[in-house]
Amino acid sequence: MDYFAIFGLEPHPDLSTEDLLNKYLELQARHHPDVKQSVDMDDYIDKINLAYQTLNDEYSRMVYILELKNIILEDIEVDQDFLQELVLTEMGYREADIPSQFEMTKQISATMMDLMQFAKRNIIDGDYQSAALCLVKCKFYSKIIINNRETNHA
Repeated sequence: MDYFAIFGLEPHPDLSTEDLLNKYLELQARHHPDVKQSVDMDDYIDKINLAYQTLNDEYSRMVYILELKNIILEDIEVDQDFLQELVLTEMGYREADIPSQFEMTKQISATMMDLMQFAKRNIIDGDYQSAALCLVKCKFYSKIIINNRETNHA
């Protein structure tokens, strides 16, 4: 079932989260277990919740739009130069002191925001492969931040 269709919305990376929330609340009220009781309804409510969670998050929404176009991020390959950059970034992050890590996190976050904007623009323009590559790079960068955050808290 198409998540956008559940809410009667067009697949678009710039989806209004306010419109999405309003549609979500409307569906929740209409199909609430106190109003309608059935096993099928419980499954439908679960689908509504999953659809809302997916579409409410900008990254997940764009990944979902690509999946609708039969593009799976796990199938996207990145070039060697990017992988080398990631390794150097990861090494630099691990060797840096806490204030430097904070600055690096800000830089990585800014890069991720830029990549998200490029992905959004590429989806709008119909360049789904380029959008997918941007999102894969975001995923790699977020892993650096998460891995190092876990290391610092261990």
